[in-house]
Amino acid sequence: MFKVSIVPAQRGFDDSDDQSSTATSLSQHLGSYYDKHINPKTSPTPDDITALRQVEELQCKFSTQLNEDFADLMTELSKLGYPSSHGDPSITLKSEIDTSSILKQNTTLLFSTQNALQTGHELPERHNGLGYRNLIFIFFQLLKFRDEWLKKNKAKDPINENNIVEPIHLVLIEEPEAHLHSQAQQIFIRNSYTILNSGAPDGFTTHLIISTHSSYIAHESGFDTLTYFKRKKTDDNYPCSETIGLSKVFSEGDQDAKKTKKFVSRYLRVMHCDLFFADAIIMVEGSAERMLIPHFIIEKYPELTSKYLSILEVGGAYAHKFKPLIDALGLPTLVITDLDSKDTNNEKDRPKRGKNYTSNCDELTHWLELDNRDLDNVLDLDKENKVVRKSRIAYQIEIDVEFDEGSPQKAIPYTFEDALVLSNFNLFKSKSEDFIGMLKKCVMLHMRTLLITPAKQCLMLCQVQRLLWH
Repeated sequence: MFKVSIVPAQRGFDDSDDQSSTATSLSQHLGSYYDKHINPKTSPTPDDITALRQVEELQCKFSTQLNEDFADLMTELSKLGYPSSHGDPSITLKSEIDTSSILKQNTTLLFSTQNALQTGHELPERHNGLGYRNLIFIFFQLLKFRDEWLKKNKAKDPINENNIVEPIHLVLIEEPEAHLHSQAQQIFIRNSYTILNSGAPDGFTTHLIISTHSSYIAHESGFDTLTYFKRKKTDDNYPCSETIGLSKVFSEGDQDAKKTKKFVSRYLRVMHCDLFFADAIIMVEGSAERMLIPHFIIEKYPELTSKYLSILEVGGAYAHKFKPLIDALGLPTLVITDLDSKDTNNEKDRPKRGKNYTSNCDELTHWLELDNRDLDNVLDLDKENKVVRKSRIAYQIEIDVEFDEGSPQKAIPYTFEDALVLSNFNLFKSKSEDFIGMLKKCVMLHMRTLLITPAKQCLMLCQVQRLLWH
């Protein structure tokens, strides 16, 4: 019913110049392909007669030359009594030229420049990168698998006229990305199936199965073709894996789900984030968070530097679109978002308690499923209610700020940048003389706000921080 072909991860290449190295060469692999699919001695056809004739002529010429070269030595041998006069057979040298052995053992594969014929500049195989050698090897393996499956060339059995072709061909490739740069990985996954299925008759098909740790291969393939192996433990604490077909993550019948799937696919392809291979995910709104959070981790949470963290900058209105995928992967996720407060006229305004303001943060609805987005209710939400499965939603909360020494006041930041400055108010105040240019002007403007009432002061501070960070 089906034929299985495998390209293992260990392909036998290395960069060693050691002659005793056990590494294989491309010449050996090409020799194997030649022996099975091109060698004219294997199931010769009328087209092979010319090649066989040329080999025979070469053998005859070389045999004649050998016997002429050894004639004097044979004469010397006769002085020792061999061959005797009693009819001992004489010695004759005959050349046996095996084209397959020559290609495997006595042929050197060289990489030539475009003008190599004029300049003679050619590089030995070991001087080309392991990535390209790996790619060339896989290419010839795919050709061999295809020709063996479809009984092409020498793979056809000359005795059995039926030459049954299995309707399904399974080709398994383990980690084709080894030593390949990202663009080569994408081109490979884009075109390898076309090579494998070329020439297949109607009703016959190839299924290409690839195991990979490459985000480039995963994103180029698309959700419809991906299966995710999720590590977990049994009830008895034994390690095991759960397979998740990502084609089912987004609902197929829902138009909004289709748009979401398209958006997430495009985002992951453009950003090339290692979402599928991360230990945890941090989702942020803008570039300030994306730049500063790695610094915070190094300085304050060094234990996280040994974990595989993927930071996604997705904007304030798009984090929830990744929720179906993140829930399916089961990865711990921190979503850092902004309050985005609005007044009773639905206009953006600095957060204030007791004014019937609301939060325009979409994650409160789509992620926390919070029906009441009244700002007071959002600010009073405890930590436990900000956790959904393995996801934690974080946004600005009230903090104490000493605008005047000894007089702490409550302030509610509007954005991540506001929270950063208000939480380090004295630090920014003490560094005001270190700034230059536009940054200095912004800080001086901020310093003048110290003479204004705290409410106006905080509002102007928010405006200053937008100048500082954007």
